[in-house]
This record gives sequence, structure tokens and C-alpha cells, in this order.
Amino acid sequence: MTRSTKYFWITALSVSVLIMTLFAYHPTSLPRRNQRVVESLLINARPNIEGCCIANVTLDDNVVLLPDKPIETHGYKIVLHATGMQYELIAQPQEYGRSGFLSFYMNEQS
Repeated sequence: MTRSTKYFWITALSVSVLIMTLFAYHPTSLPRRNQRVVESLLINARPNIEGCCIANVTLDDNVVLLPDKPIETHGYKIVLHATGMQYELIAQPQEYGRSGFLSFYMNEQS
């Protein structure tokens, strides 16, 4: 293998790695879009109180979460845990790296 051929393959490999890295971290990649949507859903979550307890939580797009009944949306599994007037929402990607890079947690104090 000649010196110029070696440089060609090293350059081609370097460019390929750079392109794959940019694609994976591009702000409009599917995992990033999923994260933004789920984060928005959680930020706009509204608990619904019946009597002395939280009965459910309504997300931004009118999806209703019932306690301990997970839903799957935008590549994430979202679960509501409620006890009395306290609740927590947990959102995890269904497949890390493909449907999202981050997990989210929030409670009544968030």
C-alpha cells in the first residue's frame, strides 16, 4: 500500500466518523426531538385532585396519566406514581440512544 493510499483511507475514515458523530448529536435527530417533546409534556403536567388525593395527571397534549399505569409516547415510557397529595413522574427512553438520551424525573415540588 502506497503512502498516498494510506492517507486516503485515513482521511475517508476520519470524515466518516465525523459525519456519523454529527448525525447522532444533531439537534433535530429523532432522540433529541423526542426528548424536547417529552420534556415539554412534563413541564406542562397538571395534577387533577379528587377529594384528598391526586387522581391523575394531565399532560400538555391532553394525555391523562393514571397512577402506576405507564404510557408510551414519543419513544418514552412515562409513569405516574401518586400517594395522597404527592406524586412523581418518571420518563425513560424505550431504547437509550435510539429513542432518547436522557431520563426525566419530576414531582409535586418541581
